[in-house]
Amino acid sequence: LGNSKSKNHKNNSKSNLRKSNATIWQTDRGGTATLVGNKSKTKRKKNKMTLLPLIAELTGSFQVGLAALGSAIGVGMIGFKAAEATGRNPGASTKILIISIILAALAEGITFFALFL
Repeated sequence: LGNSKSKNHKNNSKSNLRKSNATIWQTDRGGTATLVGNKSKTKRKKNKMTLLPLIAELTGSFQVGLAALGSAIGVGMIGFKAAEATGRNPGASTKILIISIILAALAEGITFFALFL
């Protein structure tokens, strides 16, 4: 009887020792994880992915996309109106062509401003 108690006491002390040396991490609201144990407490910051660079990249992409869409619509309207004007007055086709080429280049320039700024 005495031997069985001593064996149980040894087993209980080993299991308590294992539980006390177990690594337990607690996290607070700020995202800081704390190692809780008998001997040491160390703090480490969790990896937080910030969304700011991703949002900035998407904003720039939308800006360039909208500028390219706007300039494409503008160039299409210039071509449409140039063809309409040439149909009405075929004698002024050279002047209409020159003006439409200049206006198309200016409309495309908007895309470069959006791309580099």
